[in-house]
Amino acid sequence: MRFTSFAFLLLAGPWACSPGASDSRVLGHFEDSDAATLEPFRSGQIAVPEYHPSAAVLVSSQMLVEHHQERMMQALLGSGIDSLWITVPHGYTADEEQEDFQDLYDLLQKDSAKLKLLEQPKPGRQREWSRDYGPWIAKAADGSRRLLEFNYYPSRASDDSVPAALAKGLNVPRLSLPIYIEGGNFMNNDSGACLMTDKVLEVNAEERVDGDLILSRDEIIAYFKDFAGCKDVMIFPSMPYEGTRHLDLWAKFVDDQTILVAQIEDEVMNLPGYRKDDLVRVREVRDFLDSRAAELKEQGFKIIRLPMPAPNFAEDGYNLFRSYTNSLLLNGHVFLPRYVRPANEADSVKGGYIDLPLIKKYEERVERLHRDLGFTVHWITSDSMIAKGGAVHCTTMQIAL
Repeated sequence: MRFTSFAFLLLAGPWACSPGASDSRVLGHFEDSDAATLEPFRSGQIAVPEYHPSAAVLVSSQMLVEHHQERMMQALLGSGIDSLWITVPHGYTADEEQEDFQDLYDLLQKDSAKLKLLEQPKPGRQREWSRDYGPWIAKAADGSRRLLEFNYYPSRASDDSVPAALAKGLNVPRLSLPIYIEGGNFMNNDSGACLMTDKVLEVNAEERVDGDLILSRDEIIAYFKDFAGCKDVMIFPSMPYEGTRHLDLWAKFVDDQTILVAQIEDEVMNLPGYRKDDLVRVREVRDFLDSRAAELKEQGFKIIRLPMPAPNFAEDGYNLFRSYTNSLLLNGHVFLPRYVRPANEADSVKGGYIDLPLIKKYEERVERLHRDLGFTVHWITSDSMIAKGGAVHCTTMQIAL
């Protein structure tokens, strides 16, 4: 299929600015907004949990250019969503689109009409982490949708400009909340439980750009209660030795009362590739995960443990943590990351992962568990993504119905 203009929906407007035009400013941590604009929405919406039905998914074109995930995008479109929003860099041209998307168009054929390309309003490097900079959908009591936008890294303004563009494309109100948090560090349920790690406390405890609000623990919790519908905000320690410090590397809601929590199996301790100091770290990670599972169980949740592949500890400190909780739930489907061969030689032991003999057994267990929960299972090879710190969940953001 050749390039067709209907598939290229670059949204134009004053917010899709060129140099010198109106910019997506950071004003006291609010983006193109202020406290007075946000106030009418207080107690007016609830963030929609991931396991609810979705109308669309947001991904980055880096998933094609760098990670070659055409098959993943085809599978996403087969899950019952109406459209797949794909962000492209500022100033993206039709020639670039034809080069980057041709394989996907050929694969999708008529389903290419479900693609919606979204140009990032601000120039800069584009990244694949749609979960982290993408907006969250919330719903009001009347069922209308609202878009919650949080602050992303100040050095990643092009990615941070995506929520404003998507709000325009979806024609929904955008609520700018003055909190730094990445989407991979948040999950919630219908009962109002909202979970995150203590990274949210650290990144909001200092002024990162001029005008930033410095927020205390209580102030952060109040924002989530007032504008995301949270009733109980639980802030956990971060997993040791893991760089993103995100919740989605070790936990996941699959329904209102059930949470998957990663688990280091005893057999990991006997892997021949580990050094003595690595084993000390693995035990620390295992104890951390066991403590979180016990803590959540005490809160009344049903806990299901998922095997976590063996962490790889690097001399430079860039440790590799693979996880099966870094999945996407979508209309009764689950998209699970599969780890086949390390993308980086530094993570390789004789050409494979350190726990290669265990992976088949882990995958069978993970698939059976998800099928028992009622999900249709799709495996997505995620080696190139996890080498950069994330997998399926990190690179996708569902857009609720």
